[in-house]
Amino acid sequence: MGRIIACVNEKCGVAKTTTIKNLSVGVAMKGFKVLAIDLDPSANLTKCMRLAAAGRAAGLDKIPAVIRPMDDYESTVLMVYSNLYRPAISIKEKARVYRMCHDAEKHQGRHIGGDTAASIGASASDSRRKVYRYIRLSYLTDRLLDMVDGKKLAVNIGVELSYLQKEVQQILCSAIEEYGILPSPEQSVVLRKLSEDGEGISKEKIIALLLGDAKKKESKNSVSFKKKDIQDFFEPDTDIERMSEIIMRLLAKYKEGVLDGFID
Repeated sequence: MGRIIACVNEKCGVAKTTTIKNLSVGVAMKGFKVLAIDLDPSANLTKCMRLAAAGRAAGLDKIPAVIRPMDDYESTVLMVYSNLYRPAISIKEKARVYRMCHDAEKHQGRHIGGDTAASIGASASDSRRKVYRYIRLSYLTDRLLDMVDGKKLAVNIGVELSYLQKEVQQILCSAIEEYGILPSPEQSVVLRKLSEDGEGISKEKIIALLLGDAKKKESKNSVSFKKKDIQDFFEPDTDIERMSEIIMRLLAKYKEGVLDGFID
C-alpha cells in the first residue's frame, strides 16, 4: 500500500525542499517507486530535479556547483533575495521574508550597508517605509493576514490591527465572521489606541464598535421620527401603523401638488 507524506509550512527557508528531496531519494534507493509533487510557488524542488535531469542528459556524473560556507544571517539574506525576485509573490510571503531578514539582522547584530531589510527592499523597488509596513503585517494572525492578502482588508488597516495582541486579533476575526462587517480605517485606529492604552478589548466591545458605526452609516440613508415629536398631531389612541399610513398619504398628496401653496 502506498504512503502519502506531506511537508507543509508557510514559512520560507525551513528546509521543506531539502527534506522532501532527501526523503524521496532515500526511499527510491530502497527500491520503492516515488512520486514527488511540488506545490510550492517557488518550485525549488522542481528546479532541483530538472537540474539533475539536465546533468544526466549532458552526460555529467557530477553537477558543477559553487559551495560557499554561510552563517545563519548570510543564508537568510540570500533566501530573502531569491524569494523577492520570483515572478509572483504575495503580500503574505513578502511580509514574512522581510520579517525573517529583519529578525536575523537583530539576532546577529549585523548590517549590510545600514538597514538590511530596507537595503534588500530598495533592490526590489520597495521603499524603507513600505518594507516596514510589510514587517508589521507579519505580526497579524494567519486569518487576518489572509484577509489582507486577499484584498478584503486594506494594508493600512492590517498595519493598525497588527499592534493588537494575538488573542484580541482572534476575537476580532470571530466577530468579523459572525457579523460580516470589516473594520474601517477609523475603527482599526481606535482598536490600536485601546490596546496601547492597556484597556481590555472584549468581544462585546469589538462588536459594539463594528455595529455602532454600521448603524450610524445606515441612519444617514434613512429618515425617522420619534413618536413623542409627532404625537400631538394625532388622536391620543392612534397607533404607530396608523401614524405611518397618514404620513405616507400626506406625502403622496404633496408629491401630486395638492398641497402647493400650503407648504412652502
